[in-house]
Amino acid sequence: MANLSRLFSVKIGRQTTAAQYGVFGVGLILAPGAAFFGKKFTDYESAIVADFADLYRVYTSADDAISDGVSGDNLLAVQAYFSQSPSPDTLVVGDFSAAYSKTMIAMTGVPVSGAPTTTKATIGYVKGTEYRYASYNGTTWAGSTGTAADIVADATTTGQFMVDGRIVYLEGAEVVHAESTALDAGVSAAIAAIKNQYNKFFMCMTPSRNLSIQKAIADWVESQIDKMVVFIDDYTSSSWATDSITKYLFDKNMAGSFAISTKLEKNFLDAAIAGRCLVMQPGSETWALKTLNAVQSDGFTET
Repeated sequence: MANLSRLFSVKIGRQTTAAQYGVFGVGLILAPGAAFFGKKFTDYESAIVADFADLYRVYTSADDAISDGVSGDNLLAVQAYFSQSPSPDTLVVGDFSAAYSKTMIAMTGVPVSGAPTTTKATIGYVKGTEYRYASYNGTTWAGSTGTAADIVADATTTGQFMVDGRIVYLEGAEVVHAESTALDAGVSAAIAAIKNQYNKFFMCMTPSRNLSIQKAIADWVESQIDKMVVFIDDYTSSSWATDSITKYLFDKNMAGSFAISTKLEKNFLDAAIAGRCLVMQPGSETWALKTLNAVQSDGFTET
């Protein structure tokens, strides 16, 4: 009989360690422009840089995130996570702003709470060692010294502006991840900084579908012994068939990451499946064929 070593070859490419159950059940949303510091129109002008030293928040419900100021796609991901049944009880949101060199924002038309009707949007951001703030009256931004140069109108889309700085407060507008300027070289350091402040999480996610950012996150996770990540694979990308996050994970034989495809812009399947599955005992059920809440059907067929 042939020696089995001639028939099978097993190579272990990733050293891992078992995650504690309490940590296994916790997701981390890497949210550029998280703006979760609870600032309001009444106090955003008086903030200082020291107010924004934290890079994470721990939430037990989506309502808590709303109260802190989380909005836009970041909030939709949080809501998808907490909408599952049974519901997860803990989620970490990390300020992942360092993944962008500049951040695009778009007016939402939602009134700024407590502001005059002439105020259409308000923003606070950190640039270098300075905290800066501004308000938008529908025509121009006005506020701290330097804001006129930091907040630049988008040349192609009315109501959109590129912000040069880390957004820590935002009302009347939301972050547009797809049109922000990616800084994939800063990804590893950005996640490591969050982890250094708070390490009790297991499954990572991000609302960003930028492929270079996703690849950098996957590289970081692969270097960890107790983390995983789930991605949204943007099926609408023109390069999806030849260059996608799913293909990257497959080509690199990465064991700590997986991806889910969608054609819909506001469909956060990654957060939903994490919220559904992280409540289970490790190994108790398969992660396939689960009913997910707060998601949309893409209409994919088997072919």
